[in-house]
Amino acid sequence: MIYRFQYWLPNKNQLVGYGIDTRRNIGGSFLAKLQVLPYLFFFMLYVLWFGRKADVYHAHTTFTAIFPVILNMFRWKKKPIIATALGSDLKFLPAWFNKLILKKISYLTFPAPLFASSGYTRPAGISLERMIQNMNAGQKFRELYYPLDERRFNPSIDNLEAKKKIGREGEFIVSFLSRLDDIKGAIYFAEAIPIVLARSPEIHFIFTSYGPLRDEIVRMTEERELSANVHFYDSPDDIETFMAASDIMCQMCTEENLWTTILAEAAVMRVPCIISNVGQTTKLYTHKKDVFIVDLSSEALADGIIELYNDAALRKEIADNGRELLNLRGRRDEISKQKYFELYASARACEN
Repeated sequence: MIYRFQYWLPNKNQLVGYGIDTRRNIGGSFLAKLQVLPYLFFFMLYVLWFGRKADVYHAHTTFTAIFPVILNMFRWKKKPIIATALGSDLKFLPAWFNKLILKKISYLTFPAPLFASSGYTRPAGISLERMIQNMNAGQKFRELYYPLDERRFNPSIDNLEAKKKIGREGEFIVSFLSRLDDIKGAIYFAEAIPIVLARSPEIHFIFTSYGPLRDEIVRMTEERELSANVHFYDSPDDIETFMAASDIMCQMCTEENLWTTILAEAAVMRVPCIISNVGQTTKLYTHKKDVFIVDLSSEALADGIIELYNDAALRKEIADNGRELLNLRGRRDEISKQKYFELYASARACEN
């Protein structure tokens, strides 16, 4: 069961958010600051209510793990807690907080290879990194990925039919399907478009998301008279159709690419991707094998788009190898499902 609790009226005015967006929202909105206490209160209340009959707590950030940790303090028979660490919580939450959580939980999962955790824990101190390494040595750490819903993101969706469905029949499409903000590098993609079109005016570009940079990118498109080749869609529900319609998908993250979910979804669907060379990207991905890696600049991205546009064989090779990389890392729905069941069974066995 998935339950999205309400902590403010009306729902559309709920501003606290989650993950890295929580810090940004609270820092930039007085209303969000007012909502912090109601958010914490109702979060704890629903954890208590829905956790009454639960055998295991699974918190999907280290921050939310604090709620079952507190509840366990008042239980004679404590329930096992699993926490999933994300890059944002390891990097931006205080080190003392994450250390406390790691001491109180039964298992830690991370949706990336173990080596990737060091890129987030080093700003918080070497002791936090050492704690995670010790958990791995004690078999309390799992490289474990969220299911992708492969029934939805299915490579059998035909590229030509998908283009027809979104009104882009017969066009070569380069897409940016992520949120339009600084962290996702949306401005690099937008700035690359006129460079590409100056060399290959037949290419088309699509955006499908909102974000703080959307108005600026729309304005840039109009001012540069690029609207005939640049198309905006309003957060469609069938994002898999737009992914299937893409001949190339771009992801220009400014901090890290391990494991951005949308890259895994594209790999499942055999869509070749261009990604930025940031963080520990090259420890997982191989240039011109499973992705096309470029420096974090609009010029480098434009060159990459042109090269892939002119090399259909390379696009196919990247698409095939990208899917194979998922198999090698165990990021497939059936594998994830089995690993989750095994983890929950192990956690129940730890109950005391």
